[in-house]
Formats: sequence, C-alpha cells, structure tokens
Amino acid sequence: AEVAYDVVVEGDGFLYRMVRIIAGTLLMVGMGFAPAETVLTALAADAGSDGGRCGGGGGGGHCPKAEMRMRGIVGPVLPPEGLCLEHIEYDG
Repeated sequence: AEVAYDVVVEGDGFLYRMVRIIAGTLLMVGMGFAPAETVLTALAADAGSDGGRCGGGGGGGHCPKAEMRMRGIVGPVLPPEGLCLEHIEYDG
C-alpha cells in the first residue's frame, strides 16, 4: 500500500530547493537513516560561511547549510513531483 504524507511549511521567504531539502531531511529521519536532532541542527545552521568552524573545530559544531549538504548531514533534495503550492498570504 502506498503511503503519502503532507509536509506543511510556512515562512516569509524560501531559498532555492529549500522545501525539497526539508522534506528530504524529514524523510531520512522518518526512515531511521538520521537522528531526529538532524532537523534541529539544520534549522539552526547559518546560510553563510563557517569561518573554518564546521566539523568540531572551535565553533561548537557550527556548520553552514551549504556545508551540511556537502557532508550529507541533511537529507537529499527530493524531486519536484508531488510538490504543490497551495496558498500565499500577503500582509495587507
């Protein structure tokens, strides 16, 4: 039997492939291939340069999002099939 899940993401802006990476990370955690803390680590990461601190240097585990993708810390970018934008809300 095929199983489907809805992933609802709200925000005031999104980066290229961001929702697909979030869904891929949740999938990896849900399948048991990554610990649940992976999601919190990814959400807390900076978007910019790490200044050499990624991977346990002196920066308390600080790791920018691009580095996390390269190291396989976050899940894969899921394909766009099935992705659906349902609602946009503007402040008026």
